[in-house]
Amino acid sequence: MYCIKCGAPTENEYCTKCNPENRQQKKKNVSSVIAISCALLVVTFFISYFMGKSVMEPLQSKADSIIEVKKDADVASKAPDVTTAETTEEVKPARPEIVTYSTYTNERFSFSMEYPSHFETAEEPANNDGRIFYSPDKKAKMTVFASYNAADETLRSLYNDEIDSHSNVTYKVKRRDWFVVSGIDGETIFYKKIMMEDDVIYTFLLECPQDEKSYYAPIIEHIVKTFKTY
Repeated sequence: MYCIKCGAPTENEYCTKCNPENRQQKKKNVSSVIAISCALLVVTFFISYFMGKSVMEPLQSKADSIIEVKKDADVASKAPDVTTAETTEEVKPARPEIVTYSTYTNERFSFSMEYPSHFETAEEPANNDGRIFYSPDKKAKMTVFASYNAADETLRSLYNDEIDSHSNVTYKVKRRDWFVVSGIDGETIFYKKIMMEDDVIYTFLLECPQDEKSYYAPIIEHIVKTFKTY
């Protein structure tokens, strides 16, 4: 038997292709497929929308945080560096190769002397009897002061007391109105000169590390030469 419409071999009146019932069913199937496809597209759209929103929100928040951090970093980089500004003060060397001098004058006891300009000056005492000076590294210390001879000391008694108060005196000399005693006290070298004029006793003392003796020797010599009373 052949199909009455297309002549194709078939067991029925119409072949499968030409059978009107099959064509109607195919149309129904196509319509169903289209409907299902549209439904899937709609569902996929909504799922993508809400899923994308839930994913993008934390990403956007993270991006905003990064932007804020960058803004803070930019502001910080433009802000003045207070720490650097505070530490840019000139630092004096502890032992400059060329030593310059400043003058210290004591009005109360009428004396003056020159001291290394790079030395730091301690606070003036309340009685204004003298002053203490330090090297920038605090390893060397210079003391100068005067006092009235209230105990009625003699230069000889002061000289003897000074020698007795040190266990390692390496140099000592006495003249009519002054004396010098120098020596070693632990790791420190000391040089002390005491002068007596009328009823006033003037004292100069410099202490420094033993390994810096050669550096401070000419400084001591300069100070002693410039020490004056008036």
